[in-house]
Amino acid sequence: MPTQKNYQQRISLVAGAILLVITLVVGMAVFVVMQHHAETILRKSLQSSLKNHVQFARIEIEAAFDRTVLATTQPLLLAGMQQMNAGLGDGSGHRALNEAVRDLLPAGFTAIALFDKSGHEVAHAGTFARQSVQRLPLNLPGRVQLLWDGQLLLQEVADIKSGGQVMGEIMTETPLPVTSSAFKQGKFFSETGELALCAPFGSDMRCFITGLVPHVLTTSQHTLKGELLPMAYALAGETGFIAARDYRHHEVVAAYAPVDHLGLGMVLKMDSRALYAPVLNQLRYLISLLIVVMGIGLLSLRWLLAPLVNRLVRSEAEAAQRNAELSKEIAGHQFAKERFHTFFESAPDAVVMINQQGVMTLVNRQAETLFGYRRDELLGQLVEILMPEVFRQAHVGLRHGFMESPTPRAMGTGHLSLLGLRKDGTTFPVEISLSPMASEDGSIVAATVRDITERKQLETRMLHQATHDYLTGLPNRILFNDILGYAMGHALRTETLLAVLFLDLDEFKNINDTLGHEYGDILLKEIAQRLTATLRKNDLIAHGDDLVARQGGDEFTILLQGIRLIHDIVLVAEKILAAVSKPVTTGGYEMHVTASIGITLFPFDDTNIEHLLQNADTAMYRAKGSGKNHFQFYSAEMSMRLREHMEIENGLRHALKNDELVLHYQPQLDIKSGEIVAVEALVRWMHPEKGLIPPDKFISVAEESGLIVAIGEWVLRTACRQNKHWQAAGLPHIRMAVNLSARQFREPDLVAVVVKAMADANLDPHLDNLELELTESMIMKDMGATVATLNQLHELGVHLSIDDFGTGYSSLGYLKRFPINTLKIDQSFVRDITIDADDAAIAAAIVTLGHSLKLKVIAEGVETVEQLAFLRKIKCDEIQGYYFSKPLPADEMEKLLGEGRRLS
Repeated sequence: MPTQKNYQQRISLVAGAILLVITLVVGMAVFVVMQHHAETILRKSLQSSLKNHVQFARIEIEAAFDRTVLATTQPLLLAGMQQMNAGLGDGSGHRALNEAVRDLLPAGFTAIALFDKSGHEVAHAGTFARQSVQRLPLNLPGRVQLLWDGQLLLQEVADIKSGGQVMGEIMTETPLPVTSSAFKQGKFFSETGELALCAPFGSDMRCFITGLVPHVLTTSQHTLKGELLPMAYALAGETGFIAARDYRHHEVVAAYAPVDHLGLGMVLKMDSRALYAPVLNQLRYLISLLIVVMGIGLLSLRWLLAPLVNRLVRSEAEAAQRNAELSKEIAGHQFAKERFHTFFESAPDAVVMINQQGVMTLVNRQAETLFGYRRDELLGQLVEILMPEVFRQAHVGLRHGFMESPTPRAMGTGHLSLLGLRKDGTTFPVEISLSPMASEDGSIVAATVRDITERKQLETRMLHQATHDYLTGLPNRILFNDILGYAMGHALRTETLLAVLFLDLDEFKNINDTLGHEYGDILLKEIAQRLTATLRKNDLIAHGDDLVARQGGDEFTILLQGIRLIHDIVLVAEKILAAVSKPVTTGGYEMHVTASIGITLFPFDDTNIEHLLQNADTAMYRAKGSGKNHFQFYSAEMSMRLREHMEIENGLRHALKNDELVLHYQPQLDIKSGEIVAVEALVRWMHPEKGLIPPDKFISVAEESGLIVAIGEWVLRTACRQNKHWQAAGLPHIRMAVNLSARQFREPDLVAVVVKAMADANLDPHLDNLELELTESMIMKDMGATVATLNQLHELGVHLSIDDFGTGYSSLGYLKRFPINTLKIDQSFVRDITIDADDAAIAAAIVTLGHSLKLKVIAEGVETVEQLAFLRKIKCDEIQGYYFSKPLPADEMEKLLGEGRRLS
């Protein structure tokens, strides 16, 4: 029989083998537990950290965006822009704007610039980033982008509006310190940790990253060897955690998420090898320790064998200890189960547990509330009862495919909407997150369901605001162009025509100027309602819906579809003109406007959206030039005239900047004494290529474009300086006559401009140095304001003359009310005064009328001795015309004055 030594050897061998197996099993178990624990902690840490970075980035970007929008409402800035647009020449507008941007700069901006409606910079503060810095576009209204210039900056360009009118633009740059510090921090969780912020860039993506590559901005594809990069999921609007390869072809673990609605994605990742490095380091120490323990145990068993009883006692003690540990583990499982139940029931979203067959096995209270079912009504039912019936059959197939290879998935976060179905039959939009889990009964899926009704409603409101005019509720230019594009395709398929109408209200500016923008807005809303009521889908055009949109200001565009007869368009245009011309009564005022309409046809006139709108706009201006309250079809000739008009307008702007304008002077003579008593300043354009251009070639363009105001001020200043020069040269004292345009006369600072021009030239207005010539039609508008302006000019000592008298109102009433000094007989009456009895009678009547009111009378356009003789006969006071002299340059006029020539 075996000896005690043999027993000891056997026991030692068995015990050693058992100890070795236990050591290996424990080591493997510890490694698996540590690995799983490390993965869980890292996943939560990455996702939590990424969530914080996303929230901070969104909050910082939206705050910076809102700060710029708020800046456009600052009273000092708006007042300065109004002064700039009013054309005040005293520099107060520039000072106000520079003060405004300096005051705004400490509000969190690094740089601010203001631009007028022409795009010229009018104020600046701070230092903008270099043009070469890297940029990412943002999905925000206006022109908004992220820059990197040593830090992240938000650059925004926004309109400055007042009363619905765009007065200019503001450009700002705002630092994003929190997000910048995240990118400057560089390493996250390990040496390979990296944070990336990307935006779509064509079919690729462009990213700011933290520093594992040599450049801050990099461009990358969405896929790598056919597999989507983590950032591709973020840019698709998905949130999650993934193990994949990154742009360096390295194995990584990454958390990804979109930055809300900004069109950005963010990824926080680290190399997979860095994940297991701490576990392996700790495992080395553990293995060493286990080897030592195992060696000690073997030696103990080898040399310190205890009696069998001791071994039995020790075995019982070890069994008792294992039982205690097992009981503790069971208690721990029970505690974990209770914690899971608490978390499950208190979750803010509905959670539904689904088994392999699609049957709901567990639901929380939020699911009962969200879907309107009791818990017992849901358990045991297929999950398809929670979705509209039309989707159920397709979902069964999708569910089977998912269960074969379940992976975490988020659905309904992009443009594709998912619908949930309540017990009462109502549907609502949802987002669903699927999380596969293991259970005792096999794999199950936890579906987290969130009601996103409020978010969808907000998105709908934001979309409506982006595509509709805020004042009238009509579609705006963006939506009109989109619908026009679809309509053009439909017209080609159905072989019908489209008509695009461009409508501009006549004299709308007078409503704003006289009654204020509040009444102007009321008028615009009423006109919008009338246009909408006029063009309905059951109107003359029955092949497609008509559309009315507001382009901005007092401009509207109208789309007529399904046209087969041009006559149909004419009827609709006439109907629109009639509707617009009806008075609008509000607040005790009756407002009257008419409309000018330009019409272009697709595909006859053009097949490009922008060209069609330009054609309709060109035709509208032709209609306005034809007397207003009229419509005009587009023709190619209009484009040619428009180009000529634009060439002249651009040339005039260049002429003002480069001193190409010159003045010629035509003498005015006293008939009795024959002396020169005044000269009329007449503007000419000395074009560097075309030579001297007379005013009839460019004055009408200057009036339409508004340049007539700047030209008129230049003429006034130059004429006053010339008169002072002649006086200083010792020439006879004469009066300088300057024509005022209707646009210039309506400027609110006219009197101030006249005073400044005379003061700059050192002319005394009370010494009969200046005469202003006005037309009858000009002064008959807004009688109250006209009387006030003329009285101020008269009190300054300015001589006032009615030009082209007899061609306008010729009313004794206004002659009695206005402080007029001279009547000027129009040359159309003087031309045939010796052969046409009617012209002769009119001229004689004007002289008699003027003398009866103690006014002087001058006749212009006198070219023959017979005309002069007749004017002497009817006792006309003064003449002007080619009979004595044509308009002369300043040096020739100076010579004529020095010679002392007289009328013979």
